[in-house]
Amino acid sequence: MAIDYPFVLAGRPTRSAESLAVRNPYDGSDVGQTWIAGDAEFDLAADAAVAAAPVMRALPAYERAAILMRASAELVERKQDIARTLAGEAGKPLKDALIETERAAMTFHVAAEEARRLGGEFVPMDLAPHGAGRLAIVKRVPVGPVAAISPFNFPLNLT
Repeated sequence: MAIDYPFVLAGRPTRSAESLAVRNPYDGSDVGQTWIAGDAEFDLAADAAVAAAPVMRALPAYERAAILMRASAELVERKQDIARTLAGEAGKPLKDALIETERAAMTFHVAAEEARRLGGEFVPMDLAPHGAGRLAIVKRVPVGPVAAISPFNFPLNLT
């Protein structure tokens, strides 16, 4: 029996009007069913991201880090299931799917560590005579939502 894979829209599993059968490209076996997001779903996702941006921007570093660590831990905890799904839908060896899942968990872990460290820096401006005795202050701040499309054959590599 095919597994139903809804997409996540504004934090909720969502099905659209159009479904898509997912088949293993290696052997043609039925992997599951997902749903195709169209223009309306894209607009809803963009609106939800814009609405969530001020909330995320206001989170202190330790809370952002905790969210990212939970994502990393969830990937590690569900590594076998996620890798089996990746292997089935992409037709890749399970070994490669496990590596991809582990890499995604590591990416979230490293991002959590960086969330705790991103405090800014002072940069000497004395590379030119008019910069002597001056410092630039660099502070990283969230700029807002970003839309990205992940490659279908390595979906976790851009997390």
